[in-house]
Amino acid sequence: MSFVNEWPVADLIVLPNRRQLRWTPEAREKQAKRCRRTQPWKRSTGPTSAEGKKRVAENGRHNQRKPGSIRDCRASVADIGGMVEQLTDLRRLLMPQ
Repeated sequence: MSFVNEWPVADLIVLPNRRQLRWTPEAREKQAKRCRRTQPWKRSTGPTSAEGKKRVAENGRHNQRKPGSIRDCRASVADIGGMVEQLTDLRRLLMPQ
C-alpha cells in the first residue's frame, strides 16, 4: 500500500513574499488522519549503517555560526592531552634522570 500520491498540494498556501508553504486547517486535519492510519513512526528506524549514522551526526553543522562545535573543541582538547602525555613519555625515554 503506497501513500506517495496522496500529498495534498492543492491544500497548501504559498505566502506572499516568502518561500514558505503553510497548511490550511483542512489539509492539516487530512494529514493527521493519514498519519494516524499509516502510523509512519512504527516503521521509522533512523540510520542503521555506519555511513548513515555519520551523515546524521553532521546534520546540524551547516547552520553553525562558527567552524567548530563544542564537541569538536572537546575532542581537540582530548587530543592535546594525549599528545602531552606522549611527549612526556618520550622525554623520559630520551633524558633519563
